[in-house]
Amino acid sequence: MASSPLPPPSTARRLWVVGLMPLLPQVLGSAFNITYNLSAVVPLLSPSQEARFQSTVLIFNIIIFPLGIAGWTWLVLRLRRPLRSFSEQTPLPEAQALRARQAVINLPWWGSLIAGGCWLACLPVFLLSMATSSGPVAAHVWIHLPISFIVSASIATTQSFFLVELATQRLLFPTFFRETRADNVPSTWALSLRGRGLMWILSVGVSPVCAMLLIIFAPNDPGIDKALFCLFVGVVAMVFGVWTAYMLDRLVAEPVDQLRNAAVAIAEGDYSAHIDTVRADEIGVLIYENNQMLEQLREKQRLQE
Repeated sequence: MASSPLPPPSTARRLWVVGLMPLLPQVLGSAFNITYNLSAVVPLLSPSQEARFQSTVLIFNIIIFPLGIAGWTWLVLRLRRPLRSFSEQTPLPEAQALRARQAVINLPWWGSLIAGGCWLACLPVFLLSMATSSGPVAAHVWIHLPISFIVSASIATTQSFFLVELATQRLLFPTFFRETRADNVPSTWALSLRGRGLMWILSVGVSPVCAMLLIIFAPNDPGIDKALFCLFVGVVAMVFGVWTAYMLDRLVAEPVDQLRNAAVAIAEGDYSAHIDTVRADEIGVLIYENNQMLEQLREKQRLQE
């Protein structure tokens, strides 16, 4: 006896999963930032400057990051009503349905913008805090402090983008675009295949390598093992590389395999290989054109019969 298909996740569960996707990248970006600052920045500070630095970290985390969390939560929760309506196939006004679909496609960009904005806000805050601290600040601080935030921001924002995109395509796209083409929605910014490659290189290649090169120029400190720090950066780069490759496999390789299998089936005379995957990028266009071609071939076959 065939088992019945599992019911789709509830509206709340799907939004919870999407909303929690940026959490891990932010934690890993923070771990990198803390390690870098302890290795390259803190040894350059006087005791009073280090106390100022620690108090700035505390105040910044209490004020800025809760604002970012609140903004991201609002972006995700505003999809609750449209998701419920699309799930129940309840008609929505055309303008409201369009805005909801645009919000789903652009959600990874908004998540990255919020995460990147919070990280980059560290630059003026911490630089101003150090500039107004007592005593002269070592020259290397003005180099390593921005680098620590920029590298952490690139890690957190790129990984957040991939995770949110993967979650929305798996959990939200099939419902929001049940009867509409995702690749044909106006005012959206679907990431292209070239863009994914550039983002992947930035996250797992450029940023960690820059961090390892810059730590070489940090003043020697007996309590800091530069080799150990470079090993930590290398491990982070490898973990991100493997994890990002897995996400790119789910985002790119899977639909390409589906298109390849459909092409092989068509060559063998099988016109039933309809692809249900919904995408907003150029792969979505290929999937749509493939399904249209299959429909025309099936219609031609019916006419011949």
